Amino acid sequence: MTTIQQPFHSHQKWVIATVIFGALLPLIDTTAINLAVPAMQQGLHSDVTSIKWVIIGYSLFAVMTVALCAWLTRKVGATQLWLTGLLLFTVSSALCANAASLDIILVARALQGVGAGILMVGMQTLLVKAVGREQLKQAMTIVAMPAVIAPMLGPVLAGYLLSVGDWSWLFWINVPIGGVALVLSFFVLPREHADDETRLDVLGVLLVSVGVGSILYLAVCLDDVSSTGHAQQWSMPVLTTMCSFFVWGWVKRHFATLGDNALIRLAPLSIPSCRASLVLLFLASLAFYGGLLAIPLVCHESWQLTSMQTGFMLGMHGVGTLMSRRYLAKWCARYPVSRIAAIALFIGVTASLALVFVSSSLIALAMTMLTRGAGLGLLTLLAMSHTFNDTPQFMAPDASVLSRLGTLAGATIGPMIIMVVYQWAPDDYQAAWTLSMLVVMLLGAIGPILQLAQAEDATC
Repeated sequence: MTTIQQPFHSHQKWVIATVIFGALLPLIDTTAINLAVPAMQQGLHSDVTSIKWVIIGYSLFAVMTVALCAWLTRKVGATQLWLTGLLLFTVSSALCANAASLDIILVARALQGVGAGILMVGMQTLLVKAVGREQLKQAMTIVAMPAVIAPMLGPVLAGYLLSVGDWSWLFWINVPIGGVALVLSFFVLPREHADDETRLDVLGVLLVSVGVGSILYLAVCLDDVSSTGHAQQWSMPVLTTMCSFFVWGWVKRHFATLGDNALIRLAPLSIPSCRASLVLLFLASLAFYGGLLAIPLVCHESWQLTSMQTGFMLGMHGVGTLMSRRYLAKWCARYPVSRIAAIALFIGVTASLALVFVSSSLIALAMTMLTRGAGLGLLTLLAMSHTFNDTPQFMAPDASVLSRLGTLAGATIGPMIIMVVYQWAPDDYQAAWTLSMLVVMLLGAIGPILQLAQAEDATC
């Protein structure tokens, strides 16, 4: 069934522009800060292990805040929470830039992570409220563009700022962007009356914190094992994985038992299209972010490409992602979502598999990267936006949190799997094993796509 896309009215356009400015903050920071680690290590007179916590602490507090955002949105309102997140991120960026010691920057980065967690979830909630479910895919296509451009431009911007100044400039750049976003948000976004009396699920907060901490600790353990190559050190990662599964199983059972009183309400999971979209989003994120580690690793280490050539290949991947996402809303208005997802999956699997065979030609490799980016870019945004297709608006905060947690889980676990596979693959087959794992990750998406087709048949 074909539906006609309605143009956005003036206020909706301003909301979209406001959300883009706010979303730029964590996107630029995440892509740029990794380049500043050596400079920060030197400037703060610290070692690499301590500096790692500047990144890990930020991620930890961001994910924990994401889990709190559904309850906070119901408690204070989406706009008020968004303004708080912007203010926290902007002020903490200035604190990071002025930090004279590692202790100060660790505290400031924790606050910055809290702000980032609010902004990551608030973006989707505000869009659902402003444009509705019918126009969400169209709006997400526009808002998602910075998410594609930032990984390409962030390192370039960071390299330039580090060449003309010091590492503090990477934090100062957030201040004017945050200032503009605050002004726009204050005047554009509507105020809400929030009167939810639900008490904070303290046990849920503790369980999520332990679960998130276990995953991040697992990443640190795997990094240590990969660095040393000692098989006997696998006992700690295995134990941590078992504990993580136990904790997250407890989290799910706890939330299901409490129902509407839970920290995160699992009601959206009872909607077939939402449930299938969330699983698809996790698996697509697994392959997408796993590829962002696997591809430069294989290009540089196995295929001996230069840094410039490797960067160009990643750029082609980003261009493909950007190109395909432009047509998402138009295609969804004409064809069933499950069919588009199946085509995107076929493109992603075929291109990922082709990477094993095209390394001898830079042109063929670039075209394959462009194609893979198009398939995965379409698949991830389709899953993210379709999560809200049949979800009532009062469930939007919880669906937003579940969507963001799925993306973050995929972005964390995907690179972890790639790191292990690459490290333990035979030297002559490292590239083939690593790229084949990307294909395996994608093939898991067949299940949720079939579930989407069943949900569509049920509504006909």
